[in-house]
Amino acid sequence: MVSIGPAYAGILPVAPSFARSSKPRSGSTGGTGRVQDRGLDFPQWSVSLGEIDEAVGRYYRLDPGGLSVHGCRVGPAKAAAVALAARLADMTDRAIGEHYGIGATGGAATHRRQADWPEVLQVVEVLARKLRKRK
Repeated sequence: MVSIGPAYAGILPVAPSFARSSKPRSGSTGGTGRVQDRGLDFPQWSVSLGEIDEAVGRYYRLDPGGLSVHGCRVGPAKAAAVALAARLADMTDRAIGEHYGIGATGGAATHRRQADWPEVLQVVEVLARKLRKRK
């Protein structure tokens, strides 16, 4: 057993073998050399809103600047852009809504309406695959 100081008198002592086995293993193999004992580092990447706007603009053949204008001028295209941004951009719903001129809660409303637009969901899947391949 590990001896503990008086400041930790109310806490149960920890066995040394547990303390050794519970150390973080980020980047190391824990002394075993096995690949499966390495810590996991997931890739950290995101797609900028500019890239999303360009991809959606190319697909729908419209000016990407029109996506950020408030109003229902480019409904399905804007819905696809908001859905892509929610999936691929490392941004909050508020920032995404402000970029696309739909406000802070507009992103959530767009997500709810996507069930009524299956063609938009198909476009989102196609463009998401293309944008992921770029990274």
